[in-house]
Amino acid sequence: MWPWRSKPRRFSLTRQGPSLPVETMERSPIAFNVLAGTLFTLGTVAILSWTPLRPSTGTFRPVDAGQVWLRLAGHLVLSSLAAAVTALALSFLAPTLRRRPAGLFAWGFTLVALFASVRVFEAAGWPLELVPVTLAGMILAVGLGPGLAFANILAFTLLARLTGILTGDEYHAVLALFPGSVIAVFGMRTLRRRSRALNVGLLAGLVHAAGLIGIHLVIAGDVSMREHIRFVQTDAARGFLNGVATAFVVTGLLPFLERAFKITTELSLLELADFNQPLLKKLSLEAPGTHYHSIRVSELAEAAVAEIGGNALLARVGCLYHDIGKTNKPEYFVENDPQAGARHKSLSPAMSTLIIKAHVKDGVEMAEYYGLPQEVLDFITSHHGTMMIEFFYRQAMAQAEEAGTGDSVDAESFRYAGPKPQTRETAVAMIADGVEAAARTLTDPTPSKLEGLVRSIAMVRLNDGQLNECPLTMQELEKVVASFVRTLVGIYHSRVRYPNQKPDTDHEQTTRRTASTPPRVAERP
Repeated sequence: MWPWRSKPRRFSLTRQGPSLPVETMERSPIAFNVLAGTLFTLGTVAILSWTPLRPSTGTFRPVDAGQVWLRLAGHLVLSSLAAAVTALALSFLAPTLRRRPAGLFAWGFTLVALFASVRVFEAAGWPLELVPVTLAGMILAVGLGPGLAFANILAFTLLARLTGILTGDEYHAVLALFPGSVIAVFGMRTLRRRSRALNVGLLAGLVHAAGLIGIHLVIAGDVSMREHIRFVQTDAARGFLNGVATAFVVTGLLPFLERAFKITTELSLLELADFNQPLLKKLSLEAPGTHYHSIRVSELAEAAVAEIGGNALLARVGCLYHDIGKTNKPEYFVENDPQAGARHKSLSPAMSTLIIKAHVKDGVEMAEYYGLPQEVLDFITSHHGTMMIEFFYRQAMAQAEEAGTGDSVDAESFRYAGPKPQTRETAVAMIADGVEAAARTLTDPTPSKLEGLVRSIAMVRLNDGQLNECPLTMQELEKVVASFVRTLVGIYHSRVRYPNQKPDTDHEQTTRRTASTPPRVAERP
């Protein structure tokens, strides 16, 4: 009946803790700095100490043994200083990186690999205009973000320049590639279309060519126009080719980069937002009321998250999938079947609570079966946090009082298992979920009533401690409330009565007059 149950369950209400090495790195910044410094030092010492094969003679340069050890000592000192400065800078610029060992290793490995590529290109006699610095920057921008990618490119350029000063090589081409690589890094900040990477690569290639031409004009001296033209046709053209080829490579590597770095790009989120996705199609066919509710929640959350500068696309996609677990038993949720209340009357409050709470666990199982990313799963697990299902809790209390066993009701058993929202996006989704459901109960949704309703629901979750573990500030919460009100006013706007339209009946007029206060906020099935 449920094909996803054939897959082994991996969901647990409490997340597994990190491994011992990861936990040690999280607790001790010193371990983070020592590890980064050691790896970087060993790599750079090995690269700097390597005496390349000279293309002109085909032999190694003879070096005295004593000079070798002195050179090793000098390289060790310089590399240690560079590693210490780099680790210290990372601990301040990216403090969260020490909780991502894979990201740390990727950052350090890329820097050492770029450094090694310069030496290899130099030894093989290959043009330095083709050093893949732009490729490294774009990959790190996708995997770790533009900030860390820029830091990597800057560190590489400075170290390569300093090494050139020590070894007598100018490395002008490496310096010329820096501006274009920076443009490529920050150009990958938003990636909603695959053509974006191609456009960024084209622009980076043009900047590469311009940088190479500019440096050539400065250092060329008194040369003929023919020599300038030859430089443009060869060196500058190679710089342009570097940027364009990098764009094609990155575009093809995007799916592998997402898996390697365990990230979700905007391209993947846009694909998940397609209503022809299997889970969304299943939701629309088997639980149409929940599907409509999810669309409205996504509209509310997307606008609000954009207002506070968060990831609006992630909020929209997460809200589209947050209630997919209701497709397991859609008939027990009133938005899908008006007779859901009658079904719950035949059950005990405790049993009804278990059915309602199960939609979170079922949703996670389905999301894992269909391969949804962790960022989307976080919306499923935390959109109720640890809130209480008041409707059935009060019902259970009433039944217990009638039976004279009022103290026997365990309040915690009527709460969701959590976790509470950990990000601003999931926190906004939690509030939007309650706002959208409660707004439908208003008979006359005027702007003032909608604002009162939104503030009431936001305060209930705030006072219940549901927002304690997310970085949402009170100022941002006020912006979220204002955004919700604007969106709801647009949804429930009034229309002018047509001439041939019948007036309201007496019952409808009475209902409109008496619906003057927002309903009491409670978690309902």
